[in-house]
Amino acid sequence: MLINSIFVLSLSLIAQEIVVTSPQLKNIILEEYTGINCPYCPYGHQEAEAIYAANPDRVAVINIHTGYYAIPDDGQPDFRTDFGSALASEASVSGYPSASVNRHMFSGLNSGGTAMGRDLWVDAAALIKVQPSYVNIGFRTDYNESTRELTVDVELYYVEEAPFMVESNFINLVLTENLVYGYQANGSSNYEHNHILRHMITGQWGDEVTSLEAGTLVERTYTYNVPEEWNAENCDITTFVAEEHSEVLTGGVAPMIGALFAGETELDYGRLNMNEFISTAEAGNTTNLNGSFLVGDTLDANYSLNLTSNQPDDWNVTYSIDGAEYSGNTEIQLSASTNYPISFNITPGATNGVGHYVLEISSDRFPDAETKTTEFYVIKGVSDLVVNGSGTFTGINSATYANEYLDALAAAGSQYAGAISAMAMEEGFTKGILNDVQNIFMNISYTHPSLSENQIDALENFIDNGGNLLIAGQDIGWDAMAIGGYSGLPMKLFYANYLQATYSNSGIADDNEVFPIEGEKLFGGLNAGNLVSLYGNALSADKIYPRADAEAVLSYEQERGPVAAIRSTKGDAKIVYLAFGLEQLVSNELRDSLMSRTHQWFTGQLEIGVEDVIMETQLNVYPNPVDNVLSIEYEALTNQMVKLSLIGIDGKIIYQDELLWDAVYTLSLEGLNSGLYFVKLNSDTANYIRKFIKK
Repeated sequence: MLINSIFVLSLSLIAQEIVVTSPQLKNIILEEYTGINCPYCPYGHQEAEAIYAANPDRVAVINIHTGYYAIPDDGQPDFRTDFGSALASEASVSGYPSASVNRHMFSGLNSGGTAMGRDLWVDAAALIKVQPSYVNIGFRTDYNESTRELTVDVELYYVEEAPFMVESNFINLVLTENLVYGYQANGSSNYEHNHILRHMITGQWGDEVTSLEAGTLVERTYTYNVPEEWNAENCDITTFVAEEHSEVLTGGVAPMIGALFAGETELDYGRLNMNEFISTAEAGNTTNLNGSFLVGDTLDANYSLNLTSNQPDDWNVTYSIDGAEYSGNTEIQLSASTNYPISFNITPGATNGVGHYVLEISSDRFPDAETKTTEFYVIKGVSDLVVNGSGTFTGINSATYANEYLDALAAAGSQYAGAISAMAMEEGFTKGILNDVQNIFMNISYTHPSLSENQIDALENFIDNGGNLLIAGQDIGWDAMAIGGYSGLPMKLFYANYLQATYSNSGIADDNEVFPIEGEKLFGGLNAGNLVSLYGNALSADKIYPRADAEAVLSYEQERGPVAAIRSTKGDAKIVYLAFGLEQLVSNELRDSLMSRTHQWFTGQLEIGVEDVIMETQLNVYPNPVDNVLSIEYEALTNQMVKLSLIGIDGKIIYQDELLWDAVYTLSLEGLNSGLYFVKLNSDTANYIRKFIKK
């Protein structure tokens, strides 16, 4: 039975009776998968108890008896429940004992699911307990001994708003029993079993909460009749709050009879938040973005603020807090338990690009605590967007290699490029901020998962609306399609239907050279190049094959062996998929050439489907750079019908003429802005293209 009510009130009016409202760090929720016939499971019990003892009041353990080893023989206890199989499946349990720690995927610890071996539990617990939780959870119980009816009042308090795109949380209420004696393999016939999962009062995956704004108080009441075969005095109640079926945010445990848990874990000295993470700007106009710093400390203290910016040289940024304006680093005193608005003011100059800003705040009173960090982006006039993948499970930060893409785009002649995070891309498309972006260059590098479901949705919508995509990374295929990959069904469908690729296998170190495929229109004629591993492990670029509507453009062998890259189209969109990171190419010249050809194809300067693609050396334009009159010379086309096009760097046709070619053509550039342009000649048999600079 559930009685629920939700209150959304200001901080001063909150009428909570149980849960604390100050910022808290996460508690550890360790769900151990075990079984009475598992000979190694007693070692898992010992490991869990050691973590429990080492972190007083910070750990809840739930022992889930499920799987083959939990099936009892004659005379053995049966601790299985209706919930264990689904939990084990969600965690991808592959051996016993194993455990999920807060149902979280940890970089370098998990492989394929949240469950992990007992040697990793301590490290995972240490990582969780220093993380902030955006919600606190508290509860109290009332147990009627005569009727065995249990009533549990639960309160959630949202210290800050849930992250962007998180639409629901789920309250989980779990009943466990201790001091149950019975058989255990490699233990005894009278082994002491503790933390046995008996029942999930809120169901398999919890009770949904949809009001996730900062300052929200959620109150729920649950009732449950405790079966007589369970000793009520030995039972505990564990509550935790999760995002969907995974990512437990925090929780707590207390005895079932007379429990009161207020949600106090460990005080967090502050919370730094942004109201938005991406915005647009215009030259000379100031763009304002707002955030806040909530002081969690109960004492006044000194704080260090550090703003770093990566922006065009003619842009300017300042920020204001507590009525004072700053432009870089500062130290200020802030009052206890106060929420301070922060305003950021960005004024771009004439240069197009992306500004990336990072604010860090630390407390003198908590020198060993993690620095509070937030970041945001301001975008101006960008049509070519590098997006850094957000996967973290390999420990690799894809943003490390963003300059490889930006430098290659600059070499390709792009004057409208910038880089943002994949998380900012999600928000940017949702809010319509990235509607002018024509080409995305997805820098996955060697990160897992390659794309989140929200990022897949954003890219599919982008492609469906005619946007062009280059995506590059070492293990995209493995992550999407292989057993042990981190991605689910949406990524498999995206890989097959949008990238139009078939995954063969994860390559080996000997697959360390890529060859343009002879006669292919995009990369054909370029030199071969070597690949190198940059990630602290062996080179393992995926081997892939094109599906029916795609075409191979690079292979790992000179005579058309396993494929390393493909191109395809979907509607009006053009797609290039490299099964390696652009940063893995030893040759900068080949890197720039691959990007240049791709960019020319994306922007219409290169048309695939005619016999010859680009013959720049045979087409002469002069002077270059030019003031106002450009001469275009190509004797081989004399007396042939030719279409002449003047094309901007954004791929748009500025001027076009059809004529009988007479060796030299004079083109007036009066009124044309300074910048990079292309002259393109189309004949019946080939395309010829040359770039030039207008002064």
